[in-house]
Amino acid sequence: MINFDTSLQNILWSHDELQYEPFVHEGILNTFMFNPKITLGINDYINATISQQIGIREMIWQTDEPSIHHRSESTLTDYTKPNGEKQANGGILGDAKILVKYLQKDVGLREGFRIYHGIGLVIPSKATLLSDPFDIPIDSEDFEQRKDAGEFNHRHFSLSNGVYKTSLESQIFYKQNKNPMFMGSVFSIDIPIEKNEFGYKPGLNYSLVSTFVLGRHDYDDTKFNLLPGGYLLGLSFIGFNQSSWNGNLTPNSETRLLIPSIGGIWPTSNGVLSISIRKPLFIEGESIMAGNNVGKNELNNKTDAFEFSLGFRRNLGYLIPWL
Repeated sequence: MINFDTSLQNILWSHDELQYEPFVHEGILNTFMFNPKITLGINDYINATISQQIGIREMIWQTDEPSIHHRSESTLTDYTKPNGEKQANGGILGDAKILVKYLQKDVGLREGFRIYHGIGLVIPSKATLLSDPFDIPIDSEDFEQRKDAGEFNHRHFSLSNGVYKTSLESQIFYKQNKNPMFMGSVFSIDIPIEKNEFGYKPGLNYSLVSTFVLGRHDYDDTKFNLLPGGYLLGLSFIGFNQSSWNGNLTPNSETRLLIPSIGGIWPTSNGVLSISIRKPLFIEGESIMAGNNVGKNELNNKTDAFEFSLGFRRNLGYLIPWL
């Protein structure tokens, strides 16, 4: 089976002035990600999926004032500080992932449960930050004394965090002949194996994604259909535990989000097309751009995010002779 998932995330953010940068900070962070996957059936109970993230993350700085934190730039290029030190690697490749899944139960085309369990490895790319972006000035005097050397300038974002992770996943779905025709949940967790060579170690990343499919019984996949064959309703809970640079906790890394979604699926003779929109709602850690006591929101942090995704899945129906 082959899968192609494309997503576009738009984040509008702002926060109040800093002591050493006395102006309002605001901008737009756009992320476009393409994630091709191929799944091979090893036997009747085990399959393996290989995926590779490809994308670009772009900051649009909406303030005329220069800042050590932000500027209009993207992950297509490296970032080098004014003092000549490279602080971020650019590129288009994000993390790769190998996931092996075991089929515990599957009733085929009949009504009933489908249960899978998986274990895998996340392989980081080189498009990552090379030093701590939270090494910020103590106060205005410290900033003025050291800014000319370019010691504090940095980029906050990258395509990869540069860390190998173990990935665990469990899926349980139920199919029936009445609506909702398909429902289920996927729980996954990524566990960092160790910090990367630059001293960064992310926290646990976990998610619980629930989906309901409301089908249209009069849908005909042999004809053009403007309306989908099924409507997708989803609710996701995503969490990131606190990360660290060289043992020092990063101040804005612990985040909890609740993400409702709505979309549709179009079964065709060539595969299945899906489109959905999502609205992330921050439960904790609302500012993703300022590392200053975000729990207390001392900087009047504001974040408004929106996501759009497009997916395509096709079963090739090819039997590998040596399997």
